[in-house]
Amino acid sequence: MASVVRGDSLGCGNQKGKRMNINSRREGAELASRLLRYPVEEAFEYSREIPEIDAFFYWRPARGGGKILIGRDGSVLFAISAITIDDMIPTFRSGRRTDISLFEVD
Repeated sequence: MASVVRGDSLGCGNQKGKRMNINSRREGAELASRLLRYPVEEAFEYSREIPEIDAFFYWRPARGGGKILIGRDGSVLFAISAITIDDMIPTFRSGRRTDISLFEVD
């Protein structure tokens, strides 16, 4: 599998810090917008619920845009654009997450 965030295969261990509850695709879009640095409306448009892992999937349609799964508990798994959602789902299910502190959030 290709690299996802800073050298780990699909995520970077456990997510640190305070978690939040994500109750809807719209709430997840707000977080995805901050982490992937694109407009909330675009994040919402390019998203879908993944009920089998209790998460929401967001992607940037532009080349090299990146993808992110956001669990209802606020945990995230980031992947580069070359990784498929089919690769991300089992990784998320196994408990791998990307540490939010790795994102450069304002």
